[in-house]
Amino acid sequence: MSTFSNQSKLGWLPVPDLFETAEVYLASVRPLLTAQEYQWTQDSVADFIKPGGIGPQLHARLLAHAEEEQKNGRNWLEKWWLDVGYLRGRYPLPIELSCHLLWKDSIVTSKGITQTQQAAKLLVEHLNWQKIMEDEKYPPQYAGNKPLCMAPYKTIFTSERQPGPEIDKLVMLKPKPTVVVMVKNQFYLLELQNSAVPTPMTHSPFFLEAVP
Repeated sequence: MSTFSNQSKLGWLPVPDLFETAEVYLASVRPLLTAQEYQWTQDSVADFIKPGGIGPQLHARLLAHAEEEQKNGRNWLEKWWLDVGYLRGRYPLPIELSCHLLWKDSIVTSKGITQTQQAAKLLVEHLNWQKIMEDEKYPPQYAGNKPLCMAPYKTIFTSERQPGPEIDKLVMLKPKPTVVVMVKNQFYLLELQNSAVPTPMTHSPFFLEAVP
């Protein structure tokens, strides 16, 4: 089964029910408020969700937005999540929005090798896994018996975030067999050649959060 074989089987992200959302909100703020503050919050929520109120009006607009996005092959939250959650953030990315890796013990606990050898070992694992992803031989993932969306894996090795004054741009690129290596404050472009022949894996050698 190929990596992206379940994409057509994924369901659409449902728009949350307005009244259920109001109940969950009140339950979440209850421990944080005084009795007087909670009563005011209850009254405000009741006014918000009443028939003809602003809540039902906004909910109708959200449903219309979801329907329009579905025509374009996206769920209602996808573009907002990318733009607001990531691309509009003006915070320092290396500190507040960095991808992370969790390596297998056999990779990070090797004894008797130099830092350079360890770096080379990590690069080989990256290349092997990249090849597996390019060939779509990485097994699709599931939550229980429900397939998960594998689309974020397409951006791990093939995208860059180009800065803009108010919102950045996510650009897809053609992968290149090169990496940048920093040694004693000097940057080097290292050409790579992956001669290894990877085999299909039931799990990756590491777990990588695919964040633009």
